[in-house]
Parts: sequence; structure tokens; C-alpha cells
Amino acid sequence: MLLDLIAGRRSEIDVINGAIPKAGREVGVAAPVNETVTALVRAKERRLGVA
Repeated sequence: MLLDLIAGRRSEIDVINGAIPKAGREVGVAAPVNETVTALVRAKERRLGVA
């Protein structure tokens, strides 16, 4: 992800960490750490103008 951000590309955060909370919701399990990591990376992408 860092290399993507350095290169000005959008990272694969939705595929890597973002999929876990979605799968968790489907089976009734929370994944707050993954939700937070995903939100932080998305915020960084927005700040860098990549998103």
C-alpha cells in the first residue's frame, strides 16, 4: 500500500482489509480493527488526492 501511495496510485485497501468487515457483517461478526485501518488508508488517499 505504501508503494501505491508513493506512486500516486489508489491502494488495494478495499480488497485487502475492506473485504473483512463486509464478510464479518454477513455472518454477524464485527471487525472494528479492519474497519479502522481501511478508513485510515482511505483518508490518507483522499489527503494525497489519490482517491
